[in-house]
Amino acid sequence: MTPTGGIVQVSDISVGSGNFDSLSLLRSLVDLYGIPATILEPDQQDKAISQLEGGLDVERIPTSTHFRSTTGRIEFVSMVAARINQLKPRILIIRCSWNIPVLFRLAKKPPLVIYHATESTTYYGNFDPEFNRHARQWIDVVVFPEENRAAIDIRRCGFEKIPVALAYNSPTRLADLEDPIPPADRNGRIYYSGALDVNATFVDYYGDSRMQLFPIDIYGYIGGSEPERTRKVLVNAGGQIRYKGFVDTKYLEAARPNYAYSLTIWKTSNENQTFACPCKFFESISSGVPPITAPHPQPKQVVERYKCGIVMKGWGFQDMLDAFTRAMQLYGTPEYDEMVANCNLAMKEELNWDRQFERVRRLLPASI
Repeated sequence: MTPTGGIVQVSDISVGSGNFDSLSLLRSLVDLYGIPATILEPDQQDKAISQLEGGLDVERIPTSTHFRSTTGRIEFVSMVAARINQLKPRILIIRCSWNIPVLFRLAKKPPLVIYHATESTTYYGNFDPEFNRHARQWIDVVVFPEENRAAIDIRRCGFEKIPVALAYNSPTRLADLEDPIPPADRNGRIYYSGALDVNATFVDYYGDSRMQLFPIDIYGYIGGSEPERTRKVLVNAGGQIRYKGFVDTKYLEAARPNYAYSLTIWKTSNENQTFACPCKFFESISSGVPPITAPHPQPKQVVERYKCGIVMKGWGFQDMLDAFTRAMQLYGTPEYDEMVANCNLAMKEELNWDRQFERVRRLLPASI
């Protein structure tokens, strides 16, 4: 049974399906304050519920309509708020603007409310900045993962008087960092993992015979507005491209270190994707796998600072071809080996979760 008086985190997705940053934050708070935690998450029926260790409990909140619909959001918010009123947590973590309206339905403000602003406020709708402005009185600390998003939303939502931390979506702790697999022992392939959507992640590029000359493995959940079109491109992709399906976290964690490179790219069709800062980018670096990234500001800055990967010149088809060509030319050379070593250096110096959480911890009370 979930105890009262602990930590509650409200998630907008199923644990283990992309929110490893928030999971790391929650674990660090459990360690810091020595109290149990509960995650309240939507009932994504196509994703299995995660079994977590270390004093973490997961409760799924079912809704009568899809939780991403307007009516589903209202129902999810109402049910979550009612559950929080029962649990009476000492610490409440609100993950992303999607869940901000939960605050308006609480009977009483918890002693510490942390807003983990993992997405831009406008990502969920044009009215969300207004929700955020009205929520200011409830929020004690805001954690942003990306500096450009932070600058925009601090101004847009009036967060100037709320303590703010910038913590990268880099969930790997120093204690969990492993030595990278020697380059000579790897499979020589590029992998992409994450959202698969012809309208958001350039899936259509994989349908071109020129792209199919490169050894690419693709993992991910097919979604977006045209899932059948996306599926058709992936299933019919020939040459050296392989669609590996939607796999569980442990499978991907075991497979990742064996690759030569990873790929990070989103269409810059909205603010959230322009300032992309995905966990998978940092997880690749933590595995010693140099990322090939489109020039999104944060990934570009990290790769150029540590010389731990390749930055594409743009988001175009030729830009990706050129980057992959360069990557394959470097593989097996001392320059590639140096990129791998720099991945490890970047993790030890800055990109580990210990360093990220320290930026949050200094804003928190010593006890709660």
